[in-house]
Amino acid sequence: LAAEGAELFVNGPQSGQWAEGYTCASCHAADTTEIASQNVGPNLTHFSERQTFASGVFENNAENLAAWLDDPAGVKPGARMPTLGLTQEEIDALIAYLETRN
Repeated sequence: LAAEGAELFVNGPQSGQWAEGYTCASCHAADTTEIASQNVGPNLTHFSERQTFASGVFENNAENLAAWLDDPAGVKPGARMPTLGLTQEEIDALIAYLETRN
């Protein structure tokens, strides 16, 4: 599942509004050797070791991360991360991937 999440992180979803457009990696790096092309979002290297995310608003756990990936502005008004229209399967894969970022 984490491998599917890594693929999704780099290449984006195959359907939906973000298909063949922006990817997670467009805004976020997830490895110390990567540089996000837009430098918009935080670097997600060592994400699994963090206690919180979204500027310290949420405890770093699968439930909170799923809510965040589903609707960032819905759980944190004013969030700059767009709602990506991810499926539950895509969210689960991204969570599995981010849990490997240590």
